[in-house]
Amino acid sequence: VTQREKELATALIAANRAPANAYTGGDRAAIESAVRSAWKARYPNLQVLEVRMPESWSRETGWRWDSTSKAFRRFDESSMRVSTVLATSPTVATWQTQWVHTFHLSGNKLVVQPFKYDEPSPRHQLLRSNL
Repeated sequence: VTQREKELATALIAANRAPANAYTGGDRAAIESAVRSAWKARYPNLQVLEVRMPESWSRETGWRWDSTSKAFRRFDESSMRVSTVLATSPTVATWQTQWVHTFHLSGNKLVVQPFKYDEPSPRHQLLRSNL
């Protein structure tokens, strides 16, 4: 990595802002709790600073062919993209995006889609003071 690349990365991190946090639904606390729990279970050494929800649920209903049972199955589910802001260092944070789903035909079961921690990239990092 050249000095110029380091300078560009530093400038990008300083300019970045956290993803929007616009969702205000009544289930917000439950979503945040589920996301925090999923991160803690999978990566206990990572510190979750914030869970940001930039958009509302997107609901989809219909019928899908199930090749195992050789029948159509009804589905009714909602999805939402969330951004989890993690502590990278005392001054820098990293955000990672994952999906959360609600399965309405299964008692509104809330599921955090499996994810993996990616090595931080300057395009997904920001100064913690910019949170």
